[in-house]
Amino acid sequence: MKLMKTTIGMIIVTLTSIILGFVRESVTVYKLGASWQADSFIFSVAFPGFIFATLGGVISTTFVPLYTDLMINKSKKEANDFANIFINIIVLISLILVIIGEIYTGQIIKILAPGFKGQTYESTLRLVKIILPSMVFMGIIYCFVGILTSFKELIITSALSIPLHLSIIFALIFIYPSKGLEYSVLVVLFGSLLQVLMFIPKLIKNDYRYTFTFNFKNSYIKEALYMIGPMAIGIMVQQINIMVDKSLASTLDQGSITSINLASKLNIATYSSIGYLLVVLIFPILSQYASEKNIEKFSKTVISSLNVVIGLMIPITIISIFFRRELVNLLFGYGKFTEKDVTYTAQILLFYSLEICFLGIRDVLNRAFYALKDTKTSMKNGIIGVLINIILSLLLIRVMEANGLALSTSISMIIISILLFKDMKNKFINVNLTRFYLNIFKILIAGIAQYGLMIFINKTLNFIHWNINSRINMLIYISIVSIISSSIYIALLYILKVDGIEYVKDKIKNKIKKTN
Repeated sequence: MKLMKTTIGMIIVTLTSIILGFVRESVTVYKLGASWQADSFIFSVAFPGFIFATLGGVISTTFVPLYTDLMINKSKKEANDFANIFINIIVLISLILVIIGEIYTGQIIKILAPGFKGQTYESTLRLVKIILPSMVFMGIIYCFVGILTSFKELIITSALSIPLHLSIIFALIFIYPSKGLEYSVLVVLFGSLLQVLMFIPKLIKNDYRYTFTFNFKNSYIKEALYMIGPMAIGIMVQQINIMVDKSLASTLDQGSITSINLASKLNIATYSSIGYLLVVLIFPILSQYASEKNIEKFSKTVISSLNVVIGLMIPITIISIFFRRELVNLLFGYGKFTEKDVTYTAQILLFYSLEICFLGIRDVLNRAFYALKDTKTSMKNGIIGVLINIILSLLLIRVMEANGLALSTSISMIIISILLFKDMKNKFINVNLTRFYLNIFKILIAGIAQYGLMIFINKTLNFIHWNINSRINMLIYISIVSIISSSIYIALLYILKVDGIEYVKDKIKNKIKKTN
């Protein structure tokens, strides 16, 4: 029952965050359009996250299994001592990164966005220097999220992005018109501080208390440092991949970075709406089973999670591809964002959407390896995927421009997922996979049927001359087709007896009986 309430709470909070994220992007394109101001603002706000991504990714994936292990096999006091040492180290590293960033801002921008010239470059330089101190807050935030995830306080951690979204929306609506981009970025910096403050009440509730302490001899700190090495290399390689993509994008027509950014964020939001929730839910569970050395439950949880994430992501992928233009138009097609911009962004979204299902597979398998304190496997496969992505990006951008960058990303994600699955079979899964493969086949059949039904419904609505020019009609149109086709998809999963459907049906029945 607690898991059900947590899941529902996470869905509500995550959907709220996603909606605010779309409002944020809509406000950005409405106020700035696909202009040099938009490219400068978007790049600057994302800059600290890009620089900090290596450290942030390390924190989120090394902290939880170690903290959970201490909670189960040692004591809460030892777990909190480890957390405090960890936080202090992260804050120190963050401060060093801020200082380096402030000194070499211009050089970093020239590497990451070589296409930025003149006023775009000068504006970006000023904005980045303002926003850089947020990296200190980011370090603290990632540590707090790790602690709360270990306590399974997953609803509040799902709200992580909400203060930042609100600060950007507020800044562009109320500050930008009179004060300009510099003051707007200051408001965004304040939003990062709000993210830190948001977690403090829950930390106090779970008896966490901060103390200033450094003890590099702590055995779990040593283990964390051992895990960090391969993971940091893997994430740094991924950041090089992003850097290459951004550099290539900056050589395209003005506004290309904005369109790529919008398509990428819409794609990630589509996945995060449900898929990433599952990953967040299972990570502390997998860490617990790994600490207890219960490999049977661990293996079954991994396979069940893969079944669920694939079953959920297939219809979402289909809807995203089918309604790519309508979604972009509905969310961003107004203000300074022209019809041409909508078409361009929708084309990019098509190629990004191909990776949605594989994002879920990758994240589930990566968390499984991290829970076992194995960071080398993910690093190895991540490096292979990044190399493939860079090579494909350099080749495809010549013939497909921005679409080539998106397609390269999707192809590399598919390859990474396949490699991780292969390693999973070889290393720790001790269950029969035949049933899993059969489930995937059934899910694909249901997905094909859903897509065919969507085409039929769409042609029927066109035949009766359904007008989708207004936003309300467009939203109704998307909702009708998506709900009907998804209902048929779910019915087919039930008819084909896909694993997990019976379990969900019984849970719903029991809930209804208790309510009555």
